[in-house]
Amino acid sequence: MTTLAEKSTEITNFLSTPKKLADAYYSGAVLREKVATVEKASGDGDGSIFGFFLLPSDARLSSLQIANDALSGCTSVTIGLHTMDDAGNLTAVSAALFASALDIHSAQAFTNITYQATATNIDKVEKRLWELAGLSADPIKNYLVTLTATTAGSAAGTISMKATYTI
Repeated sequence: MTTLAEKSTEITNFLSTPKKLADAYYSGAVLREKVATVEKASGDGDGSIFGFFLLPSDARLSSLQIANDALSGCTSVTIGLHTMDDAGNLTAVSAALFASALDIHSAQAFTNITYQATATNIDKVEKRLWELAGLSADPIKNYLVTLTATTAGSAAGTISMKATYTI
């Protein structure tokens, strides 16, 4: 007889007594998608923050992708999460949760950046946003997916993002 050497969360739960069904956010959930486009102006300098879309804190991200025009000089950006109040004021949750030191000076088609940063390494694939942010409980709020220009350059152009997620 052959046995499993290691087991995923779903298989561990299935083999437990009593059996526990896998949580839908990581096993059998319906995928949702958000898309957004932001225009970078030539005057947007270092430290500029661009907001793309809101995701619920209990979302489990399957894919985060970026595409952009050639943005000469825009050689370092981070992609992460902020909270935003009703007046549009931002508070960083983790400004580089998904990507850090990402170079977008050359035009690119949609590229998956979900696991570009070490904080969201592939072993975190079952985690929800609040867990990736290092919180001990779900704050039940929306997070703004942001791009922060570390080295912005002076070129203007289009940046688009797509997020595929479950809740």
